[in-house]
Amino acid sequence: MLFFETLTETSMHYYQHNIGDYARDTGHLSVLEHGIYRLILDWCYLNEKPITTEQAMRVGRGNPTETQSVLSEFFSQTSDGWTHKRVVAEMQHYHQKTQRNRENGAKGGRPKPTNNPVGSQPDAKHNPNQEPITNNQTTDKSVVVAPPQAAAPTAIGSRLPTEWTLPEPWREWAEAERPGLNLAVVAASFKDFWIAKPGKDGRKSDWQATWRNWVRNQRQNTQQSGRSNTNRYAGAAAAIFEDATHV
Repeated sequence: MLFFETLTETSMHYYQHNIGDYARDTGHLSVLEHGIYRLILDWCYLNEKPITTEQAMRVGRGNPTETQSVLSEFFSQTSDGWTHKRVVAEMQHYHQKTQRNRENGAKGGRPKPTNNPVGSQPDAKHNPNQEPITNNQTTDKSVVVAPPQAAAPTAIGSRLPTEWTLPEPWREWAEAERPGLNLAVVAASFKDFWIAKPGKDGRKSDWQATWRNWVRNQRQNTQQSGRSNTNRYAGAAAAIFEDATHV
C-alpha cells in the first residue's frame, strides 16, 4: 500500500525547501522547467497523493515536452501516478509529528519534567560537588551571609622620623644648589613642619625629593630673612653705640 493511501486527515500547507540541495539538483533546468517542477511539487504536497500524467500536464500549462522531462527526471511512475521520494518522506514526518501532538494534547499537553518530591535528594549529576543532604540535616534560610569586605587601602609612603637629621648628601646638594642658605634653619623648619603635618598629607614616598623642593621653595624667604635680620642687628648695634657716646 502506498503511503499516500494512509493519509486521510490534515493536509500539508508548508514544507521545507533546501535552497542548496535544490540548486545542486536542478541547476541545469530552464526557467520554464523550474516553474513546472515547483508547481508539481506544490500539487503533491497539497493533495498528498501521486499526480497522474494528465494532472501533471494541466499543471504544466500546455508545455507537454518540459512537463514530461521533469516527471521522468525527478519522479517515479507507479500504478497510481507519479511519486517523489522527498515528498513522501516529508509527509510521513509531518503526520508522525501531528499524531504525537494529538496524543500529547489528549493527555493534557507535553510531558513535563518531574520535580523532586519533598524530602528527596537532588540529582547528584546536576552538581557533582554537592554533598548529599541527610535526613538529619536542614537548610537554614534565615542565615544571611555577609558580602566580602573590601580590603583596606594600603597607605602610600612614610612619615618623616622624629629623630630625623639632615643627611650629609642632602646638605651637600643644598649647598651646591642654593649657596648662602642657612641650612640649619631650613632643616629645622623642614623637620618641624612635616612631623607636625597630620594624616595622609604627612606621608611621602620620596623624602629626598621633598627636601629638594623645600629648599627651592624656601630659598628666597630664607635669604630675605637673613638680610633683614642682618640689617636689624646692625641698626640695633648702631643705636647702642650712639647711646654710649652720649653718656
